[in-house]
Formats: sequence, structure tokens, C-alpha cells
Amino acid sequence: MADTRPDYASEVRFGLVMYGGVALAIYINGVANELYELACATPKRGDVPAPEGSTRAVYRRLSWLLRDPALRSAYLAHLDGQGADPFAAGDPPDSDTRVRFVVDVISGTSAGGINGIFLAKALAQGQAFAPLKTLWVQEGDIARLINDKASYEGIEFAKREGAPQSLLNSDRMYLKLLQAMEDMAQAVPPVGQDESALSDELDLFVTTTDIRGAVVPLRLADKVVYEKRHKQVMQLQYRGAGGRTLYSDFRTELTPFLAFAARCTSSFPFAFEPMSVDDALRLARLRPGGGGLEVSAWRGYLKGLSADDLASGQWQRRAFGDGGYLDNKPFSYVVDALSWRLSALPMERKLIYVEPTPDHPERERQVFDAKPDALENAVDALTRIPQYETIREDLEAVLKRNRRIERVERIVRRVELDVETLKEEPFARVLLDQDGQVPDWSALDLGDMITYYGAAFLPYRRLRLVTVSDDLADRLAMRWGVDRHADLQYAMRALVRAWREAHYFEHREEATSERSASVNAFLETYDLGYRLRRVGFLLRKTHQLGRLVHALRDPAGRLGDADEALRQRLQRHGDPAELARHPALGAALTQLRQGLARALGELREACWPGPEQRPSLGSEEERRQLQRLLKLLMGEALDPPLDSLPDETGAAVSVAGQRLPPLDPQLTLQENVFARAQALFRLAGAGRRTRLQALLEEDLQTLGGQFRRYTRRSEERRASALLVRELLGQPRLVAREEGGRQRVRVALQPVADTGDDAALNSPVGTALRALLAEYYLRFDEYDQASFPLYYDTGTGEPSTVEVLRVSPEDAPSLVAPGSGRRKLAGDSLFHFGGFLDARWRRNDIMWGRLDGAERLLAALLPGESDTRLRETLLAQAQRAILREEMAPEGYDELVQRFAQALLAQGQPTLQQAFGALWQQLGPDDAARGQRTAQALKAVLGDGGLLAYVAGQYEVNRQLDTPRMLDNAARAVTVTGRLLQDLEQRQRMQASRAVWLTRGGLALQGLLAVSLPGSLPTAVVRHGLMLLYAVEVLLLLGAWLLAATGTRDFALAALALTAVAHLATTLTGDMMVRRTGRLKAVVALLALLLAGLAAVGGWTLWQLGPTTLMCTVPGLADGMGSLCDDPADGGPDGTDESDDPAGSVGDVRPPPV
Repeated sequence: MADTRPDYASEVRFGLVMYGGVALAIYINGVANELYELACATPKRGDVPAPEGSTRAVYRRLSWLLRDPALRSAYLAHLDGQGADPFAAGDPPDSDTRVRFVVDVISGTSAGGINGIFLAKALAQGQAFAPLKTLWVQEGDIARLINDKASYEGIEFAKREGAPQSLLNSDRMYLKLLQAMEDMAQAVPPVGQDESALSDELDLFVTTTDIRGAVVPLRLADKVVYEKRHKQVMQLQYRGAGGRTLYSDFRTELTPFLAFAARCTSSFPFAFEPMSVDDALRLARLRPGGGGLEVSAWRGYLKGLSADDLASGQWQRRAFGDGGYLDNKPFSYVVDALSWRLSALPMERKLIYVEPTPDHPERERQVFDAKPDALENAVDALTRIPQYETIREDLEAVLKRNRRIERVERIVRRVELDVETLKEEPFARVLLDQDGQVPDWSALDLGDMITYYGAAFLPYRRLRLVTVSDDLADRLAMRWGVDRHADLQYAMRALVRAWREAHYFEHREEATSERSASVNAFLETYDLGYRLRRVGFLLRKTHQLGRLVHALRDPAGRLGDADEALRQRLQRHGDPAELARHPALGAALTQLRQGLARALGELREACWPGPEQRPSLGSEEERRQLQRLLKLLMGEALDPPLDSLPDETGAAVSVAGQRLPPLDPQLTLQENVFARAQALFRLAGAGRRTRLQALLEEDLQTLGGQFRRYTRRSEERRASALLVRELLGQPRLVAREEGGRQRVRVALQPVADTGDDAALNSPVGTALRALLAEYYLRFDEYDQASFPLYYDTGTGEPSTVEVLRVSPEDAPSLVAPGSGRRKLAGDSLFHFGGFLDARWRRNDIMWGRLDGAERLLAALLPGESDTRLRETLLAQAQRAILREEMAPEGYDELVQRFAQALLAQGQPTLQQAFGALWQQLGPDDAARGQRTAQALKAVLGDGGLLAYVAGQYEVNRQLDTPRMLDNAARAVTVTGRLLQDLEQRQRMQASRAVWLTRGGLALQGLLAVSLPGSLPTAVVRHGLMLLYAVEVLLLLGAWLLAATGTRDFALAALALTAVAHLATTLTGDMMVRRTGRLKAVVALLALLLAGLAAVGGWTLWQLGPTTLMCTVPGLADGMGSLCDDPADGGPDGTDESDDPAGSVGDVRPPPV
């Protein structure tokens, strides 16, 4: 087995949340790069060097300085010129305070999900993270992605006929993601056979959206209803220990699935098509040398789909959209993952989330004088509020978890202290058998346990039985393809409980031929969680012993209550002060920690079985039968009904629903389901076992056999629990005659084959083993206090979580808030800016790295006393990042040649040397400035470069206008083809959406003929001039010939032509950011409207108030004859139309 010697005394573990953000994912990539470098700085074997002058070297230095006050003082003194550099000769001597940095939980969505997948793969496989940066810079360009013929350059095999289905080339994105993952070469050597040096356990959560939705059942009190589930979360895991990879979803054969997951989560609407498994299969067939693709294993990652969906072939055609539709800030998965964490070392926990453009609601003006109007209310309800996703609830959950941990830990530590200080002998209550010997624990029944521990032991005992049974049900669900998060898992747990009660007795008088073993035997075989907790407890005690030794060696050291209780316990095995001075103490403690860490790793192997231990059991038909049986137990009506199942010979065994007890409304769902499961077992016991039952019971027995490899010695493997016993010297309880009475004592043997037998068999090693052996044998007393408190609280590791944000605003050392300088370029154009220019992408990656380094150092060195060290390390990290991101290739060589060139001028002053060299830098063209800038940048050196970035640097945000217009023209063309195809489809379906499509086509046409310098624009402008000429000639001819109709037509045509001309001109100006004519038109329109308003007001004034009131129907009725139309006749009944003085249409205001 590989050497897993712990090179670290503690750990800082990071959880990472990465949002969606379109091109802002490029900034997130820079932050992720620094987390990768942080993890690479402290691999499992701490003797792997880091490249000098890199941020990895800075973080590696920090791993020693973080918890070693003496080393920190020496380093700060060196910075003040008062001593030698403790790192001058490389790494300092072995330290028992070095800290390891680990990234073990990652959650991402949309483009943040892409970064998360690549980072997780790099950590799990020890691979380079750089290919993703290359992908962003080279392939994250809109010119390469626009979905026309040019986007198929290099992937001609994937070209599709017909109209495009998205603005950007979705197939190109998938293939380039896949290629980048395949280009991730090994960068950090593995430990042992193939264990990752960067990760013990890693969980990745990637969100996506099932656009059509999966129909899933929901059990109510009296019936089953159905709903759609759109949210999908793909969880990928890595587990490694003992020099081997135990389980990995990042292995080479799953690389196409990782690319599929990355493509799904980032399927931004309209920009990219939704992704399906069929798409991946099609591209795999077309890809040269790709061949077929085995996707059956992919089903296990699509946990949101129902079992019926997965059983059919329809799941391969399901379309998955962007994860940001429903979950753009996936915090909850990281928080939940902490509930199953267990570290071999003392640890701190940090949760980091990356938010490139934070909101500032505190700066918004809040108006409460009036309610929102109808339009504002509708807009908020339909767009703004649904798109605003708060993280307050997620962060509050973290804070509640912290408070819960602090409260529970305080109780548990107090209970442990109470147990430590009990006056009675540790094993005084142990019951002896008839021969005066300590009985076999697995043979004891519940009554014996109550006699020993008391009635208060019962809740703990019941809890262990339930959790072990539920864990077995989860194992069966994994192996049989049952959704562990659906209601059917409830029925699976009831089946396992019924099986346990049918085969294990609680009281000895209940034993039968079928129930021949005690539940203690059940726990001894299947309860790996208990052993995992026990090893963790012993590891914590070894770390506490280390602190105790440091305090005993320090004359001024003070002991807390817990350390004082441990000292008194250790005093039973020797004088603690003498033991602390023993030369073999350090080696003995190290060997104990090593053995316990190995045991923890092997138990993880059992709890997280590798792929070869997680087979897919049962045929498709048997799996379908199990699904139907579980539905029957839940009380669901089946169509067709399940009347029988085949036995082991194929004959039918009746399991008709009428033979099961009906659902009783007086009972809980759990009681009802369990009663039906028991009835099912009784039916099998009365007749023949079904083949399905035989397979499930056989699978449980197989699991028991696998677990025994970790609890008992075998030829093929040294079991982990046995390793702990061997490490401690085979501790066991024995009864001895002392002082005229039987006393129970712990017996130990000398150890062998542990790696350092001399240290463990020395007096101090024996004392330490004896102390730990007591904890090992008495663990029930501690576990029954802590396990019920922690169970089902979502607490997991007893470590609080500090939450930190990484954003451009949170890292002010180089660009202070309010300075007027902006860091990012990708936040422009609705966060699409990064796709427009490679310079912008490099800039955003650089700032992501700079901000990430600053925030990481602030998280690790947060105190006032850490300021000097934090600023020093930050400056080192910033210089390393700028050297890598800004300095041209051949940096050192360029500096040397530049200095030589200056000396070669032979000038008496540096100014004259520069002047002479300036003349030799080449022709005075545009490239000359760039060459000079690069040379001067190199001459400035790291310090000057850092000062330049801190004081002056800001990326050039001027776009290449011709290139932008060319891309815009291509995008407009693609959009037009897409909308045209959509219109044809909608027209065939007689949909009203066709008018929306036509509106889009009209807008696309306007853009196409407005692009300055384009051929369509030139043609349209020429056509407009011809129209003007024809319309003017037509207007002149109509005037000369007095043709009124022709004149009106010419005027209308002239007006329409002018409007079209104005629209294309203003649109073109806006596209190249010319605003002069637009402002003039707006001013002219404003004057025109003001003039029309003045004329209208004057006309209303002339009409008078009576005429105005008569236009209102309600007022006109009340005003009677005053509002009569004079044309209808006068008061004398005569028709005023006959009045020669009158005229038709002559309107006179009535006399006032």
C-alpha cells in the first residue's frame, strides 16, 4: 500500500459556488485558476516542489507560515533585514503545524458550470487546468461561434444542412469543450497507484433544466398525484484513499459526458440550442476516429428523470437547457454536501462564491409614496422579480448550521468531559458470563445491553438500527436503479426493515431457525458508519494529544478543561511530563495518525464503493418488477395490476394487492408501508420465495460479505477495523482477579508490521496505545451522546463555515472603489462583451486571478496581526500573476537583450542611449509602438509592472469597428435565417407567433441594410436615390398636369422613402456609435411636436369652452340644445343648409 504519511497537521477546506454570467465566466475562470494553484501547492505528499516565482510557490510558503508562529516571526524578521530567509534553502524542516488546502465541493451553473467541471476534473485527475483558459481565449470569440459556414472551420464533419437553430454554433461548442478536456494532461503525479494528489473526496454539482419536464409521482395522505420536475442536478464524485482511486466520475471514458454536462448547463437561450444525448451520439459518430459512444452509464447522472423515462429510450432525446433558468446561484448543494464530510485532520471550512457584478440594492431609491402602477406591476411580475434570485436563504442556512454546530459541539464536548472525569473504573459495569469471562458482544441481546448501559441506551440503539437499515436500502437502490430521492425509496427502506426483523432477533426468547442471530450481529456486520465515526474520534484524540504535549513542554502553557481531563486519563498509564519528553513520542504519535488515517481511507472505500462494486443488478424486466412492487407497497394503483411474481423456478407466486393490508388512515404512511412489506414477507414465508425477493436477499448477503472484509481479517485483504486493532495492539477486555474480586482490564499485545514498531512498542508508545484502546472499547459511551445529536441535522463535519465573496469590488488593493477605473471588459453589452475581443478576455482572466489571490489570502490571513504577512504574500502573488499574464514570451531573454542593446549604443548618458536605440526599433509604423511598449514593459520589471497596473492600467475598450460590423452582419444573417425557418414552422401550425416572427424579420432586414460599408447598404442607398429622383419627377409632372391623385401618391411615396432613408441612416449611426444626426433628428422631432402642440392649443382656444364640453357625451346630454348641430335645423324648424348665407361645414360657435 502507498505511503500515506500525513505531511500536514490540519486542513483548510474550500467549497466553491460559481454563478452563471455569460462572458463573465471568463473572469470566473481566473478565480478558479487560483483555487487550482492553491490546491496544487499542498498535494497529499508535501514534498512535491512548486515552480519558483508562481502563485503556487506563494501558497506553498503560506502553508508553513499559517500555523507556525516561530517560522512566521523569522520570515518577517528577514523581510526587515534582520535575519536569513527561512525558505532560502527550500522548504523548512519538517513541521507539525503545516496546513493543507483542499477544494472538495464545487457547484456551478451555466458558464460557471463549465469552469466548475474543468476545475473538478483537474483536481480529481491531477491534470492541468490551463486548457480551459486556452479554450476561453481562442474559442470564446463571437467570430468563431456565429452559426454560419465559417463556424465549421476545423469541424467540417459536423456540418448540418438546413436553417440554423441557434445564433451560435452549438455543435462547435460541444466539440471544443470535449477537445479541451482531452487536452488536460497529467500535471501533478498521483499518489501510489492512481490516487489523486489533490483530492480525497470531491463533489461537483452542475445544474441544468429539463425543458419538457419529467412527470413524477407525489404521495399525499390519501392518493398519489403527479407533477412536472424541470430542475436537473448532475452530481459527479471522486473518492480516493490508500494510493488508489476508489470511485471517480471524472475517469477518461466519461469525458464525453463531462463535455455533455458542460454543454447542457450553458445552453443560453437563443444563443445555443438545448442539448440532448442524441446530439452527443450524433457528433461521436461523425467525429473522425470517434466511433460509437456508450451512454448507458449516463442515465445514473440524470437523477431528475423518472424511472419510467430512464427505462424507455426517450431519455436520450430529452432536451436540456441552461441551468440558470431555475437555479443560477446554486448554493444549497454545497451546504448540503457538508453533511457527509469527515476529515482525517483538524480543519477549517470556507465557502467562496464568485459574483463578477454584484448588485447594490442599497443604492436604489426606494419610493413608497404610491403603489406601482399597472404597467410597472406587470413588468416586475413577469421579468424583474422572477429573474432576481436571492442568496439570503442559502447564507442564512449556513449561519444556522454554524450556530447548530457550536451548540452541539459544546454539548458533546461537555458530555465527553463528564465521561472522562467519572470516578468509577471504565469497565466496572461489564457483565461476565458463567465462566467469568467477557462475553462476545455480537451474541448479546437487547436485554443484556439495557442491563449494561441502562434504559437511556434504547434511543441510541434504535437510531443505529434505523440508519443502518436505511443505508442498506440506499445501497440496494443504487444497484437496482431506484431513484433514492423519490417516494419509492420509502418502500425500499420498508422492505429492508422487514428483512432485518425477519432474520435477526432483539430478545433471545424470540430466536427461531430463521431468526438465529442477534441484532448486535446485524450491526457488527453492516454498521460501517459506526466504525467510521470511531476512527474519526480516535484521530481527534491523537490531535488533542499533540496539543497536550505542546502545552506540557511549554513552561508557560496552560491547559483547558478538556486537555486537563486528558492529562489525568493519560496519567493512569505513566507520568505525562515524562512521556512528553520521551524521544519516541513524536514518532509514535505520527505512526498512530498514519495508521488511523489509512483506516479512515479504507472505510471510505467501503462507504463509497468503486464502479466494480456498484453493479447494475437484475435484468430490465426484474428492475421493472421491482419498480411496480415498490409502487404497490406505496398504495399506488397499478395498470395493469400486479397479481403475481415468478419464483426461482419461473412459476407464479401470488402477490395480489388484495392479499396486502389496505392503507389505514389511522396509521402513518411509514406504518402502512411497513405493514404491507411485512405481509409480503409473510406471503413468501408461507409459500415460495419470489425470484425478486431471492435476488434482493442475495444482494444483501453479498454486501455483508463485502463489509466483513473491513471488519475481519481475510487472506485477500487486511480489514480497516482490524488494522486499528493491530495498530493499538489487539485490545480486548479480560477479567482478572485483583484484590479478591474480578476486575475487567484492557489487554494489549506488542504491535508488528506497523512501519515503526519500535516507537509504538516503546514505553511512551505503549502508554498512548493503552489510552486510545480505552477510547476504542468505550466508544459506545461517547457515540450515544454525539450521534443522536448530529443525526439528520445536515451538520456532518463539526466545523463552522466562513462565507466569502470574490468580486472586483472586494479586492481593492490595485484598483480602489470609486477610482473611476473599471477592471472588467466582459461586463459590457449585457455581459457578452468578453466574446468580442481576445484582449478583453485576457484582461478579465488576469483580473480574476488577481482578485482571487487577494480574496484567498484575505480569507486565510484575516486578522489585524496578519496584515504585514498578508500584504507581503499578496504582492508576491500579484507580481507572479502579472508576469504570467502581461509579460511577453521570452521575458528574461528580452530584458537581457534590451540591456545589452542600451550598452551597445556607447552613449554617455542613459537618455542618449534610449534615443539612439529608439531609432533602431524599426520603421515608424503602428507596430513600432507595440514593440516599444513590450520592451519597456519588460524593462520595468515585476515591481514597475505592478505599480503600472495599480496606478494606470485599464484595458482599451475600443472595439475593432470593421471586425465588429462584419460579425454583426453575419449575426443578422443567421438570425434572419433562423427567424425565417421559425416563421415557416409557425405558419404551418397557424400560430399567432408568426407576427412576432415577421416583426423580427423586419428588424433583421433594417439592420442588414443599415450596416455602413456593407453591400446591402450600398444597394439600398443607391435605390433610395433612384426613388427620390422618380418621385420628384412624378411630383413635377402631376403639378404641371394638375393630376391631383398622382400628386398625392407622389407625396406619400416621397414621405415613405424619406422615413426609410432616415431609419437606415440613424440605425447605421447607432451601430458605429455616431450620435450627431440622431441628436439632430430628436431635436427636430421635439420642435415639431412642440409646434403641433401649440397649434392644437390655439385651435382649442378659438373653439371656446362650450364646444369643448359638448365633445364629452356625459356633459353634452346635460347641456341640451346648446350642443345641437346647427346643420340639423334651426329653432324655427328651417333647414339651415338652404340658407344662402350658410355653407356646408361652416362651424360657428354659438353665441355666448
